[in-house]
Formats: sequence, structure tokens, C-alpha cells
Amino acid sequence: MQNLVQNRTLVIFDDPFYKIIIERKYDKYYEVAQLTLGSSVPKMPLIESLILNKWYKFNFHAEKDYSFNKYSKRINPKRLQRISKKESKRSIGTKAQNALKKQIHLKKESIKNNKRFYAKKEKQDLFKLKQRKKIQKHKGH
Repeated sequence: MQNLVQNRTLVIFDDPFYKIIIERKYDKYYEVAQLTLGSSVPKMPLIESLILNKWYKFNFHAEKDYSFNKYSKRINPKRLQRISKKESKRSIGTKAQNALKKQIHLKKESIKNNKRFYAKKEKQDLFKLKQRKKIQKHKGH
């Protein structure tokens, strides 16, 4: 059985930066990635080079059990242009927004956990150092 992968790329202006959002659908997975491009209007060669050469920069966030039509028929290019123009006016789809929010939330949680872990470790190290100094002080020199 052949797996069909559908990709959709959106470039939006999220004041003050332009962002590229890539949605990827395959099997029962829906993935979203976002990358900030900068404050100036991105040119098409920049976007193409990002997608073709720097794909590793995109950090995809996956969600399971996404239902969509696996086999879609070919769409007329003119109709595809109209659809993409309409979607670009509408901005990001709600599924993409929710997935990106979830990704940001998970990243924040992992950062919090890391900070907590290192703060606890630093506190323990400081305590051990104080204990060693106290023992050295009371050795009876």
C-alpha cells in the first residue's frame, strides 16, 4: 500500500515578523512546524531554499488520529490558486494553530523542568560544599 503525504506551506505576517508554517498530513498523522523568517518580506527563492536545503530546521509537532481523505483527486491549477489565495486571506487554520500552541506549551514545560532540575542540583552541590567546609573547619588543626 502506498502512503500519500500532503504538505501545505503558509507564509504569514505575525506582527512584527514573517513566519513560515508547514502542515504535513500522512496516514493518521498531522504535523505542524513553524519558523520565523524575519521582519522583511521573504522572497520566493528564500522560501524554496529553506524547504529544499534546510528542512532539518523545521521542528515538526505530531498529532495522531487525524482524519482526512487519503485519496484526493487532481485539482485544476487555477482552482488551486484560488483556494490558496482564499486560505492566505483567512490566515492559519485552527488545527495548525492548536498544534503550534500545543508544541509551544510542551516546549515551555520541558524548559521549566530543566530549570527546576538544574536549580535543585545546584542547591545540592552548594550544600555539599558547605558541609565539606564545615568538616574541614572542625578537624582540629
